[in-house]
Amino acid sequence: EFLANNPKIIDEKAELVSREVPTPHGRIDLVLRGRDNTLILVEIKRDVADVEAVFQLRRYVEYYTSLGVSNVRGIIVAQSLTPTARKLLSDFGLEYRCIKVSEGNVYEKEVC
Repeated sequence: EFLANNPKIIDEKAELVSREVPTPHGRIDLVLRGRDNTLILVEIKRDVADVEAVFQLRRYVEYYTSLGVSNVRGIIVAQSLTPTARKLLSDFGLEYRCIKVSEGNVYEKEVC
């Protein structure tokens, strides 16, 4: 909820387009619109993002690309990544944001 209301935490130019967007591969947590009209697909994990989260995000990006959307980015938001997930993100050209949201909606954006 907090990230949906504050998408600039994820990307400084982003604006919320939609939440929980259904696809044949599952629901995309957040869809944002970034600079240059780029579509940003965001997969949020509360704790550690693993390889399954990376493959899930990749499927979302590939789905939108197959629909003819040429300017698509994929971002995982989590408190940490497994080493294998970090490598796969890099291999697939996807991004990661280490963001921790507390009960009081205070966030920490860290380099992880």
